[in-house]
Amino acid sequence: MPTHRLTTRAVTTGALCLAAMVVVSPASATGDGLGGLLPAGTTVSIGAQAIVQPKYEGGKDYEVIALPMIKFGGTSPLGSFFRVDARGLNDIGVGILNVGPFSAGPAIGYRFGRDEDDGARLRGLGDIDGGLLVGGFARYNFSQFGPGSIAYARVSYLTQVTGDDDAGGLFRLQLGADAQVTQQLVVKPFAAVEFGDDDYMSTYFGIDAAQSARSGLARFDAGAGAKSLHLGLTAEYEVFPTWTLLAGVEYVRLLGDAADSAITEEENQVIGRIGLSKTFQFGR
Repeated sequence: MPTHRLTTRAVTTGALCLAAMVVVSPASATGDGLGGLLPAGTTVSIGAQAIVQPKYEGGKDYEVIALPMIKFGGTSPLGSFFRVDARGLNDIGVGILNVGPFSAGPAIGYRFGRDEDDGARLRGLGDIDGGLLVGGFARYNFSQFGPGSIAYARVSYLTQVTGDDDAGGLFRLQLGADAQVTQQLVVKPFAAVEFGDDDYMSTYFGIDAAQSARSGLARFDAGAGAKSLHLGLTAEYEVFPTWTLLAGVEYVRLLGDAADSAITEEENQVIGRIGLSKTFQFGR
């Protein structure tokens, strides 16, 4: 069973790879051109990462999923006109309004669903479909504290538009920094708070009368409010020219009704990731 579940998620993510892990980042590697298809100065980084995460929010069991990584950057109009800012698979912002340190625009993503067999406390609650997320984001780089280093504030809201109609949306408020420690090493600490709307909290943490009868758990009305606190650190290290190693860890603390729900087995959770990418420069 677990093997089948991991394979399903990897295939699903692979189909979404072009939209899933797009982040703008500087790069210095060179590569062959693509017959003028990409503007001069465009850089493209391609790689893969493995993520260790709970099977569901509040679950105590973990799983490993594989995600591709595709990064666009450089000095071409492709990188400067569209400021793509990804927080992960479920929050990819595309800045089309860019004024100095401010960027805003639409956001898309994908949310994995939840199955009854993801945990003992989910049995009888029914499955929740994953689906496409749409919304918007805004980011402001409010301080530059060294060459290649910035601090920023970012907000976003995305809601699910396919799969379960009532799966709801999340509002995220994040503070962070991108610090160029050495020529090869960039570290990215952040802190964030996520707020769920009524539909999201009800879908993922609520227990209605029918679910209570099937599962034996008491009814629980989960309302809108703060859902989780996130503290994380990601490091990117250029191990060889054109090759970059990524590693990160994120601590998640469930809050409010998310922590109080009977389906929550563990209020404190950890997400880890490691990946490797190779960078090419086109259009020279």
